[in-house]
Amino acid sequence: MTYENSYEIRNCIFSYKCSADWETLADTGEEKIRFCSECSKEVHFCENDKELTQAVRNNLCVAFEKTETGRLSAILTGFIRPNP
Repeated sequence: MTYENSYEIRNCIFSYKCSADWETLADTGEEKIRFCSECSKEVHFCENDKELTQAVRNNLCVAFEKTETGRLSAILTGFIRPNP
């Protein structure tokens, strides 16, 4: 499912927002990787900017925590690409 409003993430855009819930994705045996049976791709959980940057460079589907005023508001999943 594509978002009509893109998220801005440090010179990148959230070009594809998946409706999958990280907690319900299939376990792969690796702590930070889950499998989405809807699109048949691995989803990589990024805990910090370094992990997110590496995932974007490798064109990986990602999940990360979106916080507002220091509180967790959601775990977003999808594909991020550099903003041209």
